[in-house]
Amino acid sequence: MNIKFVRTAALAASLFLVPTSFQAAFAADFGSIATSSLEKVNSATSSAEEKVSSATTSAEDKVSSVSSSADSSKIDINSASVEELTSVSGIGTSIAEKIVEYREQYGDFTDLADLTNISGIGSATLAKILPYLSL
Repeated sequence: MNIKFVRTAALAASLFLVPTSFQAAFAADFGSIATSSLEKVNSATSSAEEKVSSATTSAEDKVSSVSSSADSSKIDINSASVEELTSVSGIGTSIAEKIVEYREQYGDFTDLADLTNISGIGSATLAKILPYLSL
């Protein structure tokens, strides 16, 4: 943007009857201003890129921290008690009891999708509780 301004200013100066020496001085002054401005822009761009890189790395660290802590806080449906199961939003006492009864009758769950075999757990409920459960 500044370079276009310098070219325009130099062209404007050449349209008037101004001695060539003044035209050269005029263009040289604006050329140094443009170069200085360009260096500032490059420096600011470099600084902004470093900040974005730092923020991206920080965000990735936070996501991996949250996902690792989320994995450790999941409830194992093959060993959880009724009380533990009811701590999951979307599982009430009735459904928790049905999960425990199903497990006692048919054995351990081999897939979390098997929860849909329990009356009261449809695909919407399964999608809601799935992030909090493990095998």
